[in-house]
Amino acid sequence: MFLSRPNTEQREEILIDAVRNKRAEWVLKELEKSTDNEWIKHSLKGFKLLQAAVVNGFVGLTTYILDTFPERLNFQDLYGKSVLFYAVEKQQWDVVEYLMTKSINYNLVEKHGNTVLHIVAAQKMPKEKSTTQLELVKRLVSRRVVVNARNDLGETPLHIACLYANKSLVETLLSHKAKVEVESWKGMTPYEYSLYSDQIVVDLSQMSDEDVSSKGSPSDLELPKDSPDVSSEHSDPSTCEKKRVVMNKDNVGVIRQNLSPSLFKRDYSPRFRKHEKQRSLDSLDESKIMTASKGSTKLVNGNFSPDDVKFVKYRKYGIDEERYKKLEQTAIEMGKNMNKPKMLPPRPEYTKGKKFRVLSLDGGGVKCVYQCAVLKKISEKFPNFFNEIDLITGVSASSLPCAAICLGLDLETTQKMMEAMLYETFTREIHKAGIAGHQYSNKFLFVMGDQVFGNLKLEDVTKKMCIPSFLIDTGKNSEERESKIMAYNNFDGSEVPYSLTEVCIESAAAPGYFGSVDGHLDGGVIMNEPCGIVMPMILGEYGLNVDKDDLVILSLGAGYPAAPYIPLENVFDAGVVKWMPHMPDLHIESRKFFVELEAKLMLGDRFFRLNPKLPHYVDLDDCKDMELIKEMGNSVDMTETFAWLERNW
Repeated sequence: MFLSRPNTEQREEILIDAVRNKRAEWVLKELEKSTDNEWIKHSLKGFKLLQAAVVNGFVGLTTYILDTFPERLNFQDLYGKSVLFYAVEKQQWDVVEYLMTKSINYNLVEKHGNTVLHIVAAQKMPKEKSTTQLELVKRLVSRRVVVNARNDLGETPLHIACLYANKSLVETLLSHKAKVEVESWKGMTPYEYSLYSDQIVVDLSQMSDEDVSSKGSPSDLELPKDSPDVSSEHSDPSTCEKKRVVMNKDNVGVIRQNLSPSLFKRDYSPRFRKHEKQRSLDSLDESKIMTASKGSTKLVNGNFSPDDVKFVKYRKYGIDEERYKKLEQTAIEMGKNMNKPKMLPPRPEYTKGKKFRVLSLDGGGVKCVYQCAVLKKISEKFPNFFNEIDLITGVSASSLPCAAICLGLDLETTQKMMEAMLYETFTREIHKAGIAGHQYSNKFLFVMGDQVFGNLKLEDVTKKMCIPSFLIDTGKNSEERESKIMAYNNFDGSEVPYSLTEVCIESAAAPGYFGSVDGHLDGGVIMNEPCGIVMPMILGEYGLNVDKDDLVILSLGAGYPAAPYIPLENVFDAGVVKWMPHMPDLHIESRKFFVELEAKLMLGDRFFRLNPKLPHYVDLDDCKDMELIKEMGNSVDMTETFAWLERNW
C-alpha cells in the first residue's frame, strides 16, 4: 500500500501485517518470547491479530492466542462477528474444528442479525463434505432458536438455503422443524425464495409446517403484493386485493417468471412489510410542493401537510417510510444535544490592500473529526477566527463541518455531529467490501443533514463557501454530454439547483464507498485539498479578482501518511494488477503535493499547511480509530500554527 504502516513505530501492526503475509510461525515465536502480550486481550488490534490468524487458517497461532486469552473466543467485533463467523465465512474448516473443541457460543448473531447458520446456508457445499462441516451443522441445527432465527431482512436460514440452492442443508433444516411459512419483511416464504434460485431444490410436498394451521395448505401460498395475478393477465395490483394462487407443478414456472427481482435485492436498509399499507408514489405532485414554514401545516402553492413533504423525501432519497422515520428519530435524538446555531455574519466586500482569508479543509472520512479538534483549539486562542474568514471550502466528508461552521455551529457540537454521522454510516455495510455494490448507505447523512441544515441552500449562507464535486455525466439529453467539475459556491452568481445537504453529500460520494448522488462523485477525485480548486476562482479575472498579495490560506489536512511513498522494490517492474491498489492513494497524494507546491510558490508565507503525521494508516471508514483521531487533534503541537496566524491572519 502507498500509505503503508511504519515497520518500527507500532509492534502490533507489524505482527498483524506479518500474519496477513503468511508469516504466522515468526509471529508465534515473537509472542512466545514476549512478556508484554496483554494488548491482545484488551485492544481492538489484539482481535485483529486473532482475526488475521483465523481467516488465513493458521491453527497454531489461533490456538496459542485463545489458550492464552480465552476471553477472545466469543468476543464480537464492530460487525458483531466472533472468530467462528470469520472461520466459517472463509471456510477454514481446520480452524472451525479447533474452535468446536472450545466452549463456543453458537447463538451469537452479527450486526445484521445473521447467525453462523445463515452464513453456512449461503455457501455452496462441496459434494464431499468434511466431517467438520457436518458436525458444525449438526450442532447448529440442534438449537431450535438458531434454526428459526431471523435476520434484519426477516430471513431464516431456510430462506437463505433455498435461495442458494443448498439442497442438503434445506433437507437438514426441514428435518429439524424449520418453519416453512415464515415470511421475510418483503413477504416471501422460503419456497418463494427457491423459485428465484438457480434451481429449485425443494418439493412443495416438503413445505408443511406443523406449527402453523391458519395459513392454509403448503401449496396454498400467496403471491407477493406487487406480483401479477397469474390467473388474469390484465389484473391491476393497485386496485385488486391480493389473491390466493394454488401452486402446483403446472403453474410454478408462470409464478416464478412473474416474481419481481426487486423482492430479492438483499439490501439491509429498507424493510417492506407484506401487509403494511403504503401510499402510492404518484399520489403527490412534487412540483407543487415548496418549503413549509416551521410549525405550519400550510404549504406554498398547495395544501400538503409536512408529512407529505417528508414523503417526497422518501422518494427522493430512496427510503421507505418506516426506515425514514427511524433515521429521522435517530437524527432528532442526536440533534437534542446540539447548541442552537447562529449564522456567521458576512464579510465586507473585498478591496485591494485588505487581506482575503481562506480556510480549506481536506477530505478524509473519519479523519475530519481531527480537523474539528484542531479548529476548536484555534478558536479558543483566536476567538474572532471564524468571523474573519472571507471564504471557507471543504471537500468530501469535510464539506459537512465546512457548512456547519458557516451556519455558526460551535466546534464541540460540530465534532459530536460528525462522530455520530460517521459512526452511524460506517458501521453499517450494505455490500461487503464494496465488491457487489457500494459499501455503505448515505441515507442517514441525508436525514441528519435535513435536521441540521433544514431547507437551506448555498445562496442562503452569508459566508462565502465553495463545495466541489465531480459530475460524471451531464445526461443523455444534454447538448454536449460530458463530465464536469462542479465547484458549487454562493459567490460567482451561478445557480445551484440543490439544497445545502445535497451539495455536501454529493461532494462526499466516494466511489466504492457510496453510490453517486444525482450523478455526482466525491470532490476528492478532482483534488482532495480544495484550496487548489478555489485559488483560480479567487485570483482569476473572471472570479473574485483578489490581488495575490492579499490572499492568505490556512489549509488543514486529514493527517500526513505515516510512510508517504510507494516502496520502489514493490513496483519497479509492476504491471496493471500490482499498480491498481496504489492508484487511489497515488492520485490523491500527488495532487496534494502539487497544490502545496503551487500555493507555496505563489503565496510564500501567506500559505500554511497543518497536516500532522499519522501514527499509522487510517482508512477513511475506520471508525474504530475514532478515539485515536480525536487524540491526535487534541495533542497536536499548535505552536507553529499559532505563530503563523499571529503573523499573517
